[in-house]
Amino acid sequence: MKNNETHTVMVDRTKTIIKNETNSIGEDRNTTVTKNDGLSVKLAQTINIGTTYRLDVGDQFTLRCGNAALVLHKDGSIEFCGKQLMLHTSDVMQLIGKGIDMNPDGGTAVTADDIAPLPTSE
Repeated sequence: MKNNETHTVMVDRTKTIIKNETNSIGEDRNTTVTKNDGLSVKLAQTINIGTTYRLDVGDQFTLRCGNAALVLHKDGSIEFCGKQLMLHTSDVMQLIGKGIDMNPDGGTAVTADDIAPLPTSE
């Protein structure tokens, strides 16, 4: 194809590829999804970014791996949860905040299921 190509599908489109698919795009790619977008990868996924990766989320961003979770809320609060938390640094580590309470009175342990429950199948 020498110039432009446009496709319009008025209802649904299904594409099945039995083996492999490779795409090469010479410049930019933009995708707009009006409602939801899903991706399911059965084994592994690798993403390589040349310089900068930015992800903007409206209300809540959740990373979940087994019994560990990280949840960022739009109000600025951040929740970490896991069996064990290790912080390693080769230089100075600083905790800066208006107040830092280490296990305040009444503090209780929570699990990843408490802050980032797994989706339920309906």
